[in-house]
Amino acid sequence: MMRSQESQSTIVMYIVLGIVLGLVFVGLASIIWIVSEGLPFTLNSLFNIQLMPLFWLIDTVPLVMAVLFGLAGNMQAKLSHYRRQLDRMHRKYNADLQQINDRMAKQEQEYKQLETIISKGKQQWEATFDSVVDMLILTDEKGVIIRCNRATSDAFQTGFRQLIGRPLNDLLPGIPGSREEPGPIQKVEMKFPRLEGWYEVSSDPLIFEGENLGKIYILRNITDRKEAVLDLQRQKQYYELLVRNSPIAIATLNLEDRIVACNPAFESLFGFIQKDAIGQKLDNLISSPELRGEANTLTDSVKKGETIHKITRRMRQDGSLIDVEVFGIPVILWGKQVGTLAIYHDVSELVVTQQVPQEGVHIEEHITTQESGIPPFVEGSLGGETAAVTGLISAVVSTEPQESTQAEEVKETSEPLETGPSPAETTEEPGVPEKLRSRIRRSKK
Repeated sequence: MMRSQESQSTIVMYIVLGIVLGLVFVGLASIIWIVSEGLPFTLNSLFNIQLMPLFWLIDTVPLVMAVLFGLAGNMQAKLSHYRRQLDRMHRKYNADLQQINDRMAKQEQEYKQLETIISKGKQQWEATFDSVVDMLILTDEKGVIIRCNRATSDAFQTGFRQLIGRPLNDLLPGIPGSREEPGPIQKVEMKFPRLEGWYEVSSDPLIFEGENLGKIYILRNITDRKEAVLDLQRQKQYYELLVRNSPIAIATLNLEDRIVACNPAFESLFGFIQKDAIGQKLDNLISSPELRGEANTLTDSVKKGETIHKITRRMRQDGSLIDVEVFGIPVILWGKQVGTLAIYHDVSELVVTQQVPQEGVHIEEHITTQESGIPPFVEGSLGGETAAVTGLISAVVSTEPQESTQAEEVKETSEPLETGPSPAETTEEPGVPEKLRSRIRRSKK
């Protein structure tokens, strides 16, 4: 609406200007005509000359001028409108361009910040990558090394540039998955010509946006663990040999009090072969009905973590009873009981069940009321070997490498085997009455 009013004002102004100029032209033409004809310069003369045909044309000049100037005014109005429109568009474009520039400047700043974060993250990743003690090797889909960490270059005693671009199979001959196999490798133990010791090798594919870009290999030095396992296996074999060849009957029980292993001495003492004894409850197998309650009480004590020792009787396969010295030892690993070690020593030749009139007591009662709870004559014959077997169980039950120190301690506890006193020597203990010694000597004869 405003633009229409401005355009009309301009057109009217130009029409008025055209009319005025036309009238001025008519007036000038009339004056020139009066002067040239010598007519008096009066209004009557001006009126008379207007009646001439020539002046009819001249009198139309204001109208023609008004039309022409009106057209010019219209064109000028349009030009003004276009000029204003162009100015507005120019200002709008300038504003938009300024916004774009501001937005681009902000984005550029954000890109710089992001680049700084990425660069810092890359440096942190590289530092982390190089700080890993295991060897990390990245290969492309053809098995060519494209990245490795510092542990790898240190292991091969060379720089990164000498390793990058080399085929992995040339560096580590025989490593699985370096050529055709696409799948991952899970903890394969290997030795390599250029590296000392044993290594655990694993690999996983590098997948990015669904595309397989290669593989990452992790090589962990397990030489110490391997040697520890081998050492523990040697220790275990040593102690298993000790148990197998021990003259003392030994049975290993699980938490349900069922036999999981027994040695030949156990088979010889009770008459059960190992394959028949395994899986049986020990108390049900070798306890007579009248001694079942006592056996269960001792078993419950061991399950509570107590070490028990008692002179009692147990039953052979043929139903006969035999005097035995019983040791019940809880097997505790990492603070948790995992089983029981049952040890039986045949003392039937040493136990005299007749009452000694002079003393008024049974020899059995004398034996079990010793201050230590262990008969001196039995302790001498059994003490060293019992100490060895007690320590042995930790090494026999588990093969974890961390227990190698424990196995060494067990080995040290086996030293008294060769130095333990004999039954003959223990009968000379001052705590044993002379008559009891003589009966023991006669029983041994």
